[in-house]
Amino acid sequence: MFWTVLLIVFILAIPAFALLGWLGMLIGEWAILVAGALLLAGVVTAFLSAYQKIMNRLDQLEKALSQTQKSENE
Repeated sequence: MFWTVLLIVFILAIPAFALLGWLGMLIGEWAILVAGALLLAGVVTAFLSAYQKIMNRLDQLEKALSQTQKSENE
C-alpha cells in the first residue's frame, strides 16, 4: 500500500511541478517586461527633465542677451 501511494504521489507531482515551473517562468517573463517598461519610463523621464532644464537655461540666456542688446541700443 505504501509503495502504491508513493507511486501515485510521484506521478501526480510530475505534472504539478511542470505546471508550477511553467507558471514561474511565465511570471518571470512578465516581471522582466514590467521591469523593462519601468526602466524605459525612468530613462524617458530623465531625458525630458534634462531637456526642460536646458530649455529653461537657454530661455534665461536669451532674455539676458535681449536685455543686453536693448541697453546697448539705448
